[in-house]
Amino acid sequence: MHIIGLTGSIASGKSTASTYLKEKGCPIIDCDALVHELQANHPLLKTELIEAFPQAFTNNQLDRQKLSHLVFSHPTALKKIEDMTMPYVMHEIQAALDSFRKKNIPLVVIDAPLLFETELDRLCNSTVCLYIDSKEQKRRALARPGMTEEKYETLLQKQMSVEEKKKKSTYLILSDTLEGLHNQLDAILTSIQSNYHKPLIGFYAGSFDPMTKGHWNLICAAIHHCDKVYVGIGVNPDKKTLFSPPERVKLIHQTIDDFKKAYEMRELNNIIFSETEKLAYLKLKQKPEVLEVVAYEGMTIDAALKVGANTLLRGERNTNDHEYEARLTTINQKLLSVRNKELGAFTLTPDNQQILAHISSSDTKMLCESGEYIVAEEYIFPTVHEALMEKYLQKEFFNLCSFFKIPSSTASDSFQELVLAYQENRSYHTLSHVARQFNFLQIFESLSSSLKAKERALLKTAIFYHDYDLNNKDISAKKAVDFLKKGEYGKDSLKLLSDLIYSTNVQEKNELTTLLQKIIFDINLSILGTHNGYFLYVQKIREEFKNVPIKIFSKKRLEVLKKLQNMSPLYKTPFFKNMFEETANENIKKEINLWHSFLHKEKN
Repeated sequence: MHIIGLTGSIASGKSTASTYLKEKGCPIIDCDALVHELQANHPLLKTELIEAFPQAFTNNQLDRQKLSHLVFSHPTALKKIEDMTMPYVMHEIQAALDSFRKKNIPLVVIDAPLLFETELDRLCNSTVCLYIDSKEQKRRALARPGMTEEKYETLLQKQMSVEEKKKKSTYLILSDTLEGLHNQLDAILTSIQSNYHKPLIGFYAGSFDPMTKGHWNLICAAIHHCDKVYVGIGVNPDKKTLFSPPERVKLIHQTIDDFKKAYEMRELNNIIFSETEKLAYLKLKQKPEVLEVVAYEGMTIDAALKVGANTLLRGERNTNDHEYEARLTTINQKLLSVRNKELGAFTLTPDNQQILAHISSSDTKMLCESGEYIVAEEYIFPTVHEALMEKYLQKEFFNLCSFFKIPSSTASDSFQELVLAYQENRSYHTLSHVARQFNFLQIFESLSSSLKAKERALLKTAIFYHDYDLNNKDISAKKAVDFLKKGEYGKDSLKLLSDLIYSTNVQEKNELTTLLQKIIFDINLSILGTHNGYFLYVQKIREEFKNVPIKIFSKKRLEVLKKLQNMSPLYKTPFFKNMFEETANENIKKEINLWHSFLHKEKN
């Protein structure tokens, strides 16, 4: 099904175009009419509007004239009304589109004056913008009943400019005459219908060293728009990369799995997925072969032609990307002309996630180089973060080995053993968990007080080994001690190290007598006090115990949470208490409510 987004500024001829398309047999989703219907009659939305704007209702009925007056007299009212209304509008549009798909309707029109402003264009395969000379536009608008110059200018200011809409649109129509409007619409319909059965095979190229959530968001847009998407990993033998081509291919496949898992467990992780991501998930579930990953050397256009792609997909996250991609498009067209070949071009833009629009693979690696593993984690998927931590924590580990004078050959073997332990059937207690603790230790020393070199080394060794065995701290302590015995460790170091590892056992009541014991206890529970990512942690804890029935898991998890809740204060150092205590208590309460809701569902 091909979805056309029809838009245009006020009095540009959009209603006339919509009527003509309807006469030609195209189903029309009229967003203005839909908004009016929902605001007046949807029980939930109507209740929200009455609570927020009671002055816009008479005898419990929406008075559109009063609502209009309210919008024009209060600048913030329109934004608030749109934010309240759009979720309901989006739901109805999706339901209508699903219905049309089931009926095998080939072409549907979404008629939306604010198509781009509300990001409805992301649902569309192509967009049509109608425009008219500004003087004629004003003449038409002022001829409408109740329209004034002041109201007209206000309406123009509240909409995206015509020039901006034209830039974003697939097709442009100058609607100066009725005959011209009809002819141009006929030409667009013919073009779309002639290409309707031709599959759109896209090729999205990049180095992906590593892939970020920004990359993935663009790939989701590609999956939505294309019948087939190739993600091409460009390989330059002369360029040094962190991950090899096979590693990058593997990481992208693991990213797909991470994305699917997160979407399916969104009830736990509280992640809000965009419409594009929802549609991509559904398409991947129904047709996983829609996405294929390939590595290639040489020219991107040759790689695209070789796999049978007919369109190059360009990712534009920001203005810098736009300038770069524009130059690249010009070069590619010249290269294609030499080969006497053609490839279409399609621009992918991120959803309304500004945080993703400015993060790159280079930024992610820069953060990791600085030891800021927690912020880096926000921009990449869990498996990618774990792969990065294997690279960056190796340096941390080797520095420890150097401090304790452990031979380099032994150090390498010990680290690989540690990596395998943290990979085995783990979702949360991975090297990413270790890295977060190093990050908070670094923050503690930067903002509070520095430790002596030996204290820091013992603390880091304990962090590395504290979850070597998830079920037995004795084994974890023994492994740490055995590691230290390979070098020069000094008096009482073995006991100090063991005590630190036992201090991370929250299930047992331990006497935390030293500052180091309190520090490792606090950073081990740091995830509880974080604002971002807490419920992703909840998802991962559930994954680690996925074989336990949800009812039993819920009860066991509640026991752990209530035990934590009864610790007062939860954190033992003033520094981490100030940083985490309040947020941790809030998070624990929310999670307790979550598992109670699951138990309630099980009963019903």
